[in-house]
Amino acid sequence: MRWINTKDQLPEIDKRVIVCYKGGGIMISKYVKYGKKHYWWDDDEAVSSIDLVTHWMPLPQPPAVSIPQCEIKRKAEEYGLKTQELDGGGLAIDVNSGDFTGFISEIKGQSQPN
Repeated sequence: MRWINTKDQLPEIDKRVIVCYKGGGIMISKYVKYGKKHYWWDDDEAVSSIDLVTHWMPLPQPPAVSIPQCEIKRKAEEYGLKTQELDGGGLAIDVNSGDFTGFISEIKGQSQPN
C-alpha cells in the first residue's frame, strides 16, 4: 500500500481509511459529506477540516483466523446460538438466540492470526 496525496485523489465518502495529518499525526478516519461540505471524521467524535489531512491509504485486510468453520459452528451451538450454513460457504449466527458474549470471548481466546 502507498500513501495517496489528497490533492490527487480522495477516498470514497464514508469509507474508513488511514490518514496522515499535517505535522505527521496518523489515525483512522472517514471522509464524510455534511450538507455541501466535506470533512474528515475521526472515529471518536472530532471533525477535522478538510485541509488538515495531507495523505491517506486504504485499511489493510485483517489477518485470517485459523479456526475451522465446523469448530465455530459447534462452539456457537454450545452457547445456545442458532446457526445456518450459507450457500457458497460461510455461516450465519443468530446473535440474539443465546450467549453471544460468552461465545465471542471464547472464540477470541482461541483465534490466532496466520
